[in-house]
Amino acid sequence: MGRKKGDWSWAKGSALLAGGVLLALLIWWILSLSLEAAGNWNLPDPWRTIERAWEALFLPEGASRTWAGIGWTILRLFLSFLGSFLLAVLLGSLAGVFPFLRTLFRPGTTLLKAVPTIAAAVLLSSLLFGPGYGERAPYIPVFLGFLVIFPIQYAAVLSGFDGVGKEEREALRLEGGERSFLALSQVYGPSALPYLLLSFAQSLGLGLKVILMAEITVGGSVGEGLGELIRENTAPIYDMEGILAYSLIAILLVLLSDGALALLKKKLEKEVL
Repeated sequence: MGRKKGDWSWAKGSALLAGGVLLALLIWWILSLSLEAAGNWNLPDPWRTIERAWEALFLPEGASRTWAGIGWTILRLFLSFLGSFLLAVLLGSLAGVFPFLRTLFRPGTTLLKAVPTIAAAVLLSSLLFGPGYGERAPYIPVFLGFLVIFPIQYAAVLSGFDGVGKEEREALRLEGGERSFLALSQVYGPSALPYLLLSFAQSLGLGLKVILMAEITVGGSVGEGLGELIRENTAPIYDMEGILAYSLIAILLVLLSDGALALLKKKLEKEVL
């Protein structure tokens, strides 16, 4: 029997991904050697960086703090997701049922969706230098993650409402109305679920990047986190190898989350589109 088309596509994609990683490491290595030949030691080679990342993850001296930092970062991401999910479902349902609310909410959600990273950076700067910063600092990464994730999930809820056809809406009117609990729980809810799950796949990596950015920028005031571990290697001694090692761990975390949800996204796109 021949190899199935899906199996071949997966194998081809995996090979290309592995080749891309090796190519990136090769370019990194060549650049590091070139800088060292010129007397610049600010870019350690990838092999030393990978070894440092391995030590941070698995050697007793630093593994406990590294995994605790990863756990705190994931917890902040979860809180951002939970808050944005609850508000997106609430406001999205109201906007789906009442068209005037959709119009009322559109400017704010469009603004957040259009410039999420820039808006987050500007807002972070204002929060950092405003009065009472110390009390707010631990919540800044969660808040910024929420601002980035919420418009994506809100749009997903509305897509679920828009996906209900005319025939189903007519049936709802006969059964008790488009705005009844029955309509929300048995028609609009199931219709919105695939879009909402798809939004998770679309926003997880972005939310994680913003939270890491906030942890690095806010620094020790935010508490433990993977971003804080990256920041600590910038002072008092600028340890580029440590910065790159923890950055590599962060990149792997993003790649793992994106890879896992890419499979979900691909499956859901077939159902939704």
